[in-house]
Amino acid sequence: MKVKFSLILILLLSGLSFFATHFSTSMASGPPEVAFEFWMDVNQTAFMTVTITCYESGYNITDWGTAVRNNSDFYAEFQWADVEGDIGIPMIYDLVHNYSLGQLDEGVYSFTLVASGYPWHSTVFEVGFPADINDDGKVDIKDIAIVAKAFGTHNPNPDYNPAADIHYDGKIDIKDIAFTAKHYGE
Repeated sequence: MKVKFSLILILLLSGLSFFATHFSTSMASGPPEVAFEFWMDVNQTAFMTVTITCYESGYNITDWGTAVRNNSDFYAEFQWADVEGDIGIPMIYDLVHNYSLGQLDEGVYSFTLVASGYPWHSTVFEVGFPADINDDGKVDIKDIAIVAKAFGTHNPNPDYNPAADIHYDGKIDIKDIAFTAKHYGE
């Protein structure tokens, strides 16, 4: 009986510890934060991933809109909505959406997130010739060696090299090496 009581007490205390840990980490507050991540798939189609981190319950997006291009500028207008029955519990949660930007030529572009007709957050990104990793004007064995050295790493690994991440997907894999090798000699 003493063993059973001790086990129940340990489980109860562990549960309280778990609750206190998770409740305290969700006590952050403030306006939502926005993060942008530009990436390209294996077909060289460009995407912008938008992550909106909310620090209190009650936010939702009813319509993410579509990315619209005007020369080198993209914008997407989304619609906020208050969540019915919000009980005001402090929490942290992410709202995430991928916008397809299509095939892009080399150059500098901007992406602006518009809320209710007003520019809210924006970022600038560059599309270059990704296989020329060391920017020496040609794709050679040095570029392949850079990707090979970073092979198998991912963000936030300290050995991760974002320049070797040809597909902008947060990891260095065979697709990055194959793309660089495909353009060898250019």
